[in-house]
Amino acid sequence: MEKPILYFIDIGNSMFSQMAEGIARYYLEEYYIFSAGVDKHSIDSRAVKAMENINIDITDQTSKLIDMELLMNADSMITLSKEAELQCPKPRDVNQFYWRFPEPYNLEGSREEKWQAITKARDQLERLIRQFKDKKIS
Repeated sequence: MEKPILYFIDIGNSMFSQMAEGIARYYLEEYYIFSAGVDKHSIDSRAVKAMENINIDITDQTSKLIDMELLMNADSMITLSKEAELQCPKPRDVNQFYWRFPEPYNLEGSREEKWQAITKARDQLERLIRQFKDKKIS
């Protein structure tokens, strides 16, 4: 039997969707895992560092635009920001979940406060993905 596809979507595919992809690949071996953005930005180095801190390597991941064929064949899609939720196509036959995270360019505060927001989001993503695995909840 073919594995189901889980697709993480955000605006720029630069931070939180990249972290979600890395975490999901670690925990969800029973899925094909992908991430993409409505737009395509380079991966934020803070995302790479945050993931290194929990021993997950995302250095080989690249920022990608949404692949409509892949999206149409996905079992589940998870949008990670309000902007992505508003702009992303929503195929009728795909299970859709919305986990709200701020866009990286909207993070406020000092460098340390921004770093804390990134690691807090990473930890929240890990909890949500583990819950998704255990109970298939949104």
